Amino acid sequence: RINKPFREFGAIFRLEGVLVDITGLQQRVWKRVADEFDFKEPVIEDMRRAAVTRPDIVIRELFFTTNDVILVRKVVDAYRRVLREEFDDWVKEQGIVVEDSPADSSNPSDEKGS
Repeated sequence: RINKPFREFGAIFRLEGVLVDITGLQQRVWKRVADEFDFKEPVIEDMRRAAVTRPDIVIRELFFTTNDVILVRKVVDAYRRVLREEFDDWVKEQGIVVEDSPADSSNPSDEKGS
């Protein structure tokens, strides 16, 4: 451990925007969220930064919306919900087949004898 202090550490990277350009997807998501909360509509230049920035920072800095932590939390939750919906629609449009992992498909209440 002393000779190799970083042997047990790892890193997690977010690759959206690196391997696939998701600017258009981000713009659709943020437009829906902006409509829902009556914020100004985002422009494509803002979306390039928003695609690689945490949603709470986007709300505060890019849209100059609010510093109210409760409202920011509500907007972030809405952003995540809309992102899931838009991403699922995008996956269907692209014809991508997503299979459930074994952990997702095993539901204890579905087992026989319950």
